Amino acid sequence: IQMYKKARADGGQAASQGSAGKGLFMGKGMRWLRVLCVCAMLCIFATLLTAAAESPETRTVESLLKTRVAILNNMLTGNITCSEGQEQLKKVETDALYTKDVENIRAYDASDYDAMEKMEILSLQRQGKVCDILHYEAKIRWNCVGYDGAYVDTATYQIGVSCKDDTYRLISIEIL
Repeated sequence: IQMYKKARADGGQAASQGSAGKGLFMGKGMRWLRVLCVCAMLCIFATLLTAAAESPETRTVESLLKTRVAILNNMLTGNITCSEGQEQLKKVETDALYTKDVENIRAYDASDYDAMEKMEILSLQRQGKVCDILHYEAKIRWNCVGYDGAYVDTATYQIGVSCKDDTYRLISIEIL
């Protein structure tokens, strides 16, 4: 009986030692899996924080750019009249940019226009601020359809934004 108890005690101890290192995420190989999972979770968390950290100012500039392009596209495709487009443009741009866009729309020839299917802002970074003027740099991908078919073009732009009395308007867009 004592041998049975001793064997049972040893066996139980051996069994518990044998399985102690093989619990969930406790084996040598499983420790690496746990480390990998923690790293993956940290990367996801950091990505979410980065997206959330984008300033409301930058989101406003992005919205202005997209609205401007939509208005110009609607004017060029005939979805809205020139006067309707001008009124809408006054809400998103001002100064020389507004004047230049209106002149270009009036002078455009239908054969000169490649239809824009999609505009994707790849990056938009604030470069600085002087008085009431914000300076941004944007990288934009354009998906267009022209005479020779569909094509994709990517360009970098320097963008000026007026921010007077919490009202934001585009004042310049120059390709770099």
